[in-house]
Amino acid sequence: MAIDVTRDLIAGPITLPGVRGSVGAVYADHRTDSPGYGAAVELPAVLDLLDAIDTGRISAEQGVEEHRCQIVR
Repeated sequence: MAIDVTRDLIAGPITLPGVRGSVGAVYADHRTDSPGYGAAVELPAVLDLLDAIDTGRISAEQGVEEHRCQIVR
């Protein structure tokens, strides 16, 4: 059963406040070894993050680096 969470997402110098997501979601069996399996995040936040990369506000590396892109309490 998935657990719902709401956290700020920080990527480089930007913060996306109140991002909704869940952990423990069930996905297709053929991706069980993929990073992020069992986690979900709201699509608008993902699109905002991709837009920040596309417009140069953050680098793609900042968008994916574990120590710079994190869900905080």
